[in-house]
Amino acid sequence: MKPKPADEDALLSSMCLKTQISLVRNVARYPFPTQETPLSAVPVALWLKQLGRIFPYEDLTDNEEMIAIADIRFGLAPIEDRHEAYRLLRFAPVFNGKEVSVWCELMAGNHFTFTMTGVELDLVERVTFLEGFVDQFAEDLDFAYDEQFGYLTSLLTLTGTGLRIRSWVHIPGLMTMNYQMHLAGAAEVKGVLTEYLLEDDPAPGNIVILYNRFSLHLPTADIVRDYKKFLKRVA
Repeated sequence: MKPKPADEDALLSSMCLKTQISLVRNVARYPFPTQETPLSAVPVALWLKQLGRIFPYEDLTDNEEMIAIADIRFGLAPIEDRHEAYRLLRFAPVFNGKEVSVWCELMAGNHFTFTMTGVELDLVERVTFLEGFVDQFAEDLDFAYDEQFGYLTSLLTLTGTGLRIRSWVHIPGLMTMNYQMHLAGAAEVKGVLTEYLLEDDPAPGNIVILYNRFSLHLPTADIVRDYKKFLKRVA
């Protein structure tokens, strides 16, 4: 009997443990946050007030439970990467009839990083929803945007849309098969970047984090389509 073709969606769901969608936004006319940027140059208190005026949020910056699990469960900035201007906010909008968490990190490499993390693979719908949510703040905060390049970021690979999709993936035998170089050159996503969840022990079958590499001159719909196509091929 001829075997049935593999169900790509089922394979993908069993392989992909969680996926994070992030949008980076910066406020025009303010320098990108660096170790040399004086905190007084970035009006965090004003930005917090503007955010709260548009949509209520919960400030979890100093919540001990969130500090312990933020990077592991949600892929947010680990405690060692935070400095005194860092803020972690949780918004709770409704998506497809259910309350979801949209995280907002201030001063995490850029001014704002808005993030959704989940096990669902409805990537197109989630990106569309997250873009619409973030756009609510655009008028008050005046996000840095250029007609030629798109949204401006401190990372060249995010300039354009500011979109990053990260997937925590279990690929048995990845190292044994020397497959990681093939992943890194994936044409669909203009190359992907990989990192190991346990950097000191990248053993066969360990969890690998994959993420798209470029967003310049690429519509978000194309990025999401090609990224999911890439994940299905890996599966």
